[in-house]
Amino acid sequence: MSLGRRLGYPLMQQLFKRFFDVSEVRRRRRRARIDTSPQSAIDLCRLLQRRGRIKAARDEARAGLGRFPRSRELRELLASTWRRSNGRELAGLQSRVSRDPSVANHLALVAYLSRFGEHRRAVDACRRMTADHPGAPEASLALGRALMACFHRDHVARDGSEGLRHLQAACELDPSDFSAHLELAQTYYCIGAVKTALDSVYAALEIEPDNVEANRLHRVLVRLPVEERMQGELLQEIEENDELRFSHEPRRQPDASSLRRALEQMSMLAGVRRVTLCRQDGDLVAEAGRMRDRCGDRDLAFVESSRAFRRAASLAAKRMGIGAFEEAEMSWDGGALLAFGVGSHVVVISSDGSPQRIATITTAARNFIAGATFAAPCRSQVTHA
Repeated sequence: MSLGRRLGYPLMQQLFKRFFDVSEVRRRRRRARIDTSPQSAIDLCRLLQRRGRIKAARDEARAGLGRFPRSRELRELLASTWRRSNGRELAGLQSRVSRDPSVANHLALVAYLSRFGEHRRAVDACRRMTADHPGAPEASLALGRALMACFHRDHVARDGSEGLRHLQAACELDPSDFSAHLELAQTYYCIGAVKTALDSVYAALEIEPDNVEANRLHRVLVRLPVEERMQGELLQEIEENDELRFSHEPRRQPDASSLRRALEQMSMLAGVRRVTLCRQDGDLVAEAGRMRDRCGDRDLAFVESSRAFRRAASLAAKRMGIGAFEEAEMSWDGGALLAFGVGSHVVVISSDGSPQRIATITTAARNFIAGATFAAPCRSQVTHA
């Protein structure tokens, strides 16, 4: 065999391997774009990580979080890939701030941190900016935005209170800033402070009377009842219930039938005894692949204990300063109880406690939380006995 032929085989193998690698990435990327659960996006990010394409994995994790903002795995993937790929760019932005601590350089650093979900680090960067430029409205606005991003993620009342205070300060420092007034109005609307939101949206409309977004928010606010509680009470209620009063961000919402199908599929997993979705408008219970159309006393006791378990875990997490509750597990000799929370939605799974099966059950529950629990309130098919 000639030397050229011997050298040609390894080259051809590398070319074929490269071709199949590119084809696999493209196939998984197409699947991630249409999948109704975050698992395809997670698999794509992990594949890119194994191939050494850290920046591509980071970008795919960001895109996946845009569709599934409650996916814990995607947030972890984004954080890990960001830490591995951001060194040079982040160091460059920080050195620019050290050399020239101007508002523009500070804002560039804050925007970079916020873009990858590093909201706590963005808050620290904003505090340094406000210390360097105490009278700059841009500094107060950026700090208010960073704190409200933490509040929307973790629902901690002190973050919301401080964030609102800095947003209000930005409006007072520059009364002609339309975006500051509109953002303050949207934030008040989300927490249920309708009257204060109306004051802010009127201030925004005085600056830009024909703005489409401001007029849309005004039409929504004038149809809502005026709140009877102070802002502190509203923020405290959000912290305790892990849910904003309103949301001005439209999102694709699955119907009730898709929720029922997803619960039935989870209840058929090996090791699962019963799956319960607790919602404000009613509770759904699935067992052995079928929905329970009537809940007996045993089911109702299980649902109530699940709600109490989840609320206690949520408040404990916030008091310890570790953010919002997402998951909890309680095990005993005869099985395990798994709880997953998103706002007022609580998914509770009773299992046999097998460690090997719990890993699969947890993955399925996280996918359900990341997608199906964003459904609009619908009339429950369960009739309580």
